[in-house]
Amino acid sequence: MTIKQKQIYDQLELDIKLLKDRTVSFESVKDAGQKYDISSPTYINLHKDEQINKIRLIANEIRPKPNEKLLNIGCGPFFSDKFFDCQKYGIDPSKELLNLAKRNHVNAELTLGRAEELPYEDNFFDYIVSVSALHHVEDIELAMDEIKRVLSEKKHKKNFCIALSILTESSRFKIIEKSISYHFTVQKIILEGRDTIFFI
Repeated sequence: MTIKQKQIYDQLELDIKLLKDRTVSFESVKDAGQKYDISSPTYINLHKDEQINKIRLIANEIRPKPNEKLLNIGCGPFFSDKFFDCQKYGIDPSKELLNLAKRNHVNAELTLGRAEELPYEDNFFDYIVSVSALHHVEDIELAMDEIKRVLSEKKHKKNFCIALSILTESSRFKIIEKSISYHFTVQKIILEGRDTIFFI
């Protein structure tokens, strides 16, 4: 067993212990925000490297200017903070993951909320990214409508104003892929780890 495998194994054992100590079973929770509230103590150790690899690829393709606005949907602890030099906003249904972001002093305006109900004005953002989050969304069509609504109309014609990284092995992957293709013109696809990244 490699050192990395041992760290992951130890972390999983800790996760199981933490979950057993809680009064609610992780499997019984349907809401993504609540699930990530439960697993937040171990989230960074389990997901940081994997998430940063995807964010790095996205940042190579999406380069907002300092005066432009970028929304990260399902931002969690906001690993993307250091990859973008612009006005950053993050939304996530997990209060605990947002607290992790706040403790790390990220330079972003953070909001507790869901992709299906983005609390922003029409045409507000220049760029939108989402990393391994949309497979948790209950109503993907509504989420796509909301992404379209808050994205600046002038950006629709520019290269790569949206990057959506979707867990390829998700049982909902094909539905999400069809929804993305229905609502947007996909210009590039990159496979990274367990995700498919759609650039729009």
